[in-house]
Order: sequence, then structure tokens, then C-alpha cells
Amino acid sequence: MKRFFISLALLLGFAGALRSQELVPTIFTEALHDSIDTLPSTGIVLKNETTSDGNYNEGIDRWYTVYGPCIGARKLSFKIITFDIDPSDTLFIYDGPNITSPLLAKGNNNFSNLQGRTYFVSTNNTSGCLTVRFKSNSDGHVATGFMVHMECQTPCENVTPLIDRTFYRTRNGVVYDTCKMVKVITYDSTTHEQTGSYISANLCLGDGLILKGHGEYTNYTGYYTPSDATSLFTWAVTTGDNLVALNQTTFEYDGFPEKACYEVSLKIEDLQGCGGEMLDLIRVRLSANPIETIADDLAVFCNDTCILLTTSVSADSITSTLIINPTPSDVVSKSNNSRTYIPDGPNCPALGNCFDAFVEFTEFPPGRTITSAGDICSICINYEHSYMDDYQMSIKCPNGNKSVLKYKYYPGGSYPSDVSGGGGTYTGYPCGGSDDTGYDGSTTSGTICDSLYNPYGVGLDYCFSRNANYTLVSGMPANTANTNGGHYLASSGHTVSVTYDFGRIPEPFMRAGTNIGSSTFSTKQPSNHDEKTGYYMPADDFSQLVGCPMNGLWSIEICDYYGIDNGWVFSWSM
Repeated sequence: MKRFFISLALLLGFAGALRSQELVPTIFTEALHDSIDTLPSTGIVLKNETTSDGNYNEGIDRWYTVYGPCIGARKLSFKIITFDIDPSDTLFIYDGPNITSPLLAKGNNNFSNLQGRTYFVSTNNTSGCLTVRFKSNSDGHVATGFMVHMECQTPCENVTPLIDRTFYRTRNGVVYDTCKMVKVITYDSTTHEQTGSYISANLCLGDGLILKGHGEYTNYTGYYTPSDATSLFTWAVTTGDNLVALNQTTFEYDGFPEKACYEVSLKIEDLQGCGGEMLDLIRVRLSANPIETIADDLAVFCNDTCILLTTSVSADSITSTLIINPTPSDVVSKSNNSRTYIPDGPNCPALGNCFDAFVEFTEFPPGRTITSAGDICSICINYEHSYMDDYQMSIKCPNGNKSVLKYKYYPGGSYPSDVSGGGGTYTGYPCGGSDDTGYDGSTTSGTICDSLYNPYGVGLDYCFSRNANYTLVSGMPANTANTNGGHYLASSGHTVSVTYDFGRIPEPFMRAGTNIGSSTFSTKQPSNHDEKTGYYMPADDFSQLVGCPMNGLWSIEICDYYGIDNGWVFSWSM
């Protein structure tokens, strides 16, 4: 099954490249500068002019317009076929007949990550034209250049399949653990040099698993709005099994026949038939149980040490003994470490305003429920978001009941005003700091909902508690009856001035390699999870969770109710 999918993807890519190569490239010479041509029916491949050494010249600034007489649903498009441009030089694509038209895309060294990605004229483009501009500086740095293919075709949105890095282990179809996938590094057995890496879900022999997946839909054309609900999911396993269904965001499988390494892939095809050439791939490694014997039951008391089990590599090899020191505890903690993009809610109506990150508890006796607000020891969320008064944040229990951690709107009644809002204060370090809007998609139409245009910053821990064992940021115990003042995250107090060097934008984000530099800005003081200090009082008092089942899916819900900016959740624990 693996060979089928990979061969198909390669075949599709090869066929597209072959079609472009069959066209004789149009060389972007000075004679083409500031001219306009009508697109021929076969399309056009535009390539930069090169010198005898195969590189482009310094000090060039040329633009060339192509009119596409595209019929019906077909629209003028361009695709980056090859790209090798020095970071100091730039290729521009304008959405119209000249260089005063809106900028559709531009790139220097970051376009190399987008080879094969197709861009279309926008829905606002009534001219049917694209203008290509290439500008190189006279700094002694050049490269081989670019090749762009322009043609008329039916628009496709970019559909990226993603398998969540949290999965559920099952035994006989019943979930018994929530796990994180791990990154495995491979090495050459002779040179011991790193040869690659992959993402792995590790199971014991006899286990099954439940995977969650979704599509990331980067709506850069706006001709239609794909979603999971309207997309066809194909899950495939190298055992030969597969599952194909509409909106199949969950994949349950327990058919691994033996201890070995298997591959599971996810492919998503949207309602227009687009996106099917991309895969997300993980490996599933099954291992036999290493425990050979378990000692007879022993009476174990506080601070006792006992022999619990023995392990062995083979029957005639050296055995080992595992010694444990039991530590009784009536507190259970779980965490979610999946990085989650929080788009700008009002500007992304197709995605909705609210986003959830889940953890699942299965450790409690069946039927056990929350009996008092004190059952919730603490909740910590590591995230970043500019302008804290944009969003509302809640903890939500398995039956749907929720308790608000920070309000967006002042709820009135007996609540103090410090539970909502937050003014211009940040939480964490949004990418760019005080210049955050310059480094996300909010300034470019159609990109604000696409995480690739919105690089993440630095998350900080913000923790909430009503338990006497924790200390609030104001210095008072978290179970204080005093609900006034700066106990709340949304209060105007307890901020710190930060100067932070954000460095360069990492891959795979747009403009990867761009140096953001340093910025000085104000952010809320983070909590100290280890010392249980610097905590914030939740806007609600957790009494709303009384009656909630302890076992099941709990989630942090963040609802972004105001336009302009966005954020990222990196992890949370309860």
C-alpha cells in the first residue's frame, strides 16, 4: 500500500513537470519589460534570462503581464516549477495588469518550499491578468533563478492532510491510554551519522489505536470553501487495509498481525477533487511485552521497596530486576502537547470562532463525578495571543458543561470587572511582539486563516486555581474569598516588559528565513507551575463543573471574537 500511494504522488508530480517542460520557455528578457501578452491555449512557461555561467544578472527590475482568456470556471493560474533566488532578490506576482495591482505573492528564498503549489487570480480580479516582476540587487549575489508556468485551469484550494500527534491506545476495542507520538531518528549503522527521521506511534502486541486527523485548508483563492465535512478521507495501512469515507476524521484500527513496523497514511480530497496528491504519514511500531514474570502479591507499606517483575531478552540470557518505590497519590494529571493554531475568528467564518484542545481521563472509577469545585486542583495553558481582550477561554468537561477561565465580554452581575477584557496586553510572546500584525496573515487578504502565513511565537504558562495549595499572582492563596483586584488574568496589573529576539521565521511558514529581529512589548506575568505560584483566579469558580464525569474528554476552548490577530496554544494540563 505504501508503494501505491508514493508512486501515485510521484507520477502526478512527474506528469505535471513533463507537461510544463514540453513548452518552450519564454525568456524574461529586457524586450518583454512592461509588455502584455495573451496566454496561448497551451499556457506559457516564463524563465529568467541567464548569463554564460547559468545565473541571472544583477541590477534587474522587469515586469511582464499575461492576459488569460480563460473560459467558464477556469481561471488564470501560476505555479512555481523551479526556484533558486538569492535572499536579497525578489520575485513578485501581482493580481492584475500592472505592478500597482494587489500583490498576490512574493518570495526570495521562501518560494523554494512552494514548488508545485498553484496560485490563482483572486475573485476580485476583473482584468484576468497576472503581472510577474523580477528584481535583483547589485550586491554580487545571484543564483540560477526561476521558472513559472501560467495556464487556465479550474481553481483548487490547498488541502493539507494532518494526522494529530495525540492518539488513543485500545485493547479489544476499549480505550485504555492517551499517548503522544514520538520522533524517531535513524542512523547509518556504519558511520553512525543521522540518515533521517519519522513520527511513530508505539504499541504493544495486541494493541489497537484510534487516530484523529483533519485537513488544513488554506483559502488563498476564495472560489469555494472546503472543509472536513465536504472532503473525502482515505486512511491506508501497509497491511493492505484502508478506510475511505466522507468527513472520516477518526480512524480506529486493531488489525496489526504481528510485532513489526507499519505505516499509516491519510489522504484528503475536497469537494472539487483537489488535494488528493498530498499525504501525511506516520509509522506504528508494535513490540512484544518485555515482562516475563510478576512476583506474588506482597504486603507493601509506606516507603517499602519490593521486587515487582523480572525481564529477560531470551531464555538463556541475563535477566534483570526492576526495583520500584511506590508513591501513593490521589491526584491524576493529564496534558495535551499538540500545537494548535487559533485563527482570527471573525475573519474565518468557515472555521468558526471556537477551537478545542482535548485530553482524555480514564484513570478514575467508572461513574465518578466532580463533587466540588475543589476537585479541580489546577489548570495550566501554555499559549501566545496578541491583545488579550480578543478572546474568551474556558475549561469544558465531557458532558459539555464549561467554566470560564477568562471572559471576553463583561458578564455583569456580581462579577468584578477584572474577569474580562485585558486591553492591549499580550499573553506570551506573539510572533514579532509589538509588530505582530506584520508577521501574520492579517495584512494580506485570504491568508489570515492559513497557519502557514501565521508563524507561532513563544508560549508562556498561565495557570488557574481555586485550591489552597496554590498562590495567586497577587500573593494571596488561590482559595481566597477576596474576588477583587488583580487576581484575574484579564486585569490590567501584573505585566512584564519584555525585549525578545524572535530570530528568523522557521520553515514551513511563508517568508521562512526572514529575520524578524527584536521587539519590546508588554505581556502578562506567567505562572510558575513547579512552584505553584503566580496563578490566576478563574473568572468562574469551577462550581459549574460539579456533576461532570471525571473520565472522558476534557478540553480547553478558546473563542476569538475580535478581528485582526490570532494565536497558538502549545500545550495545556489539568
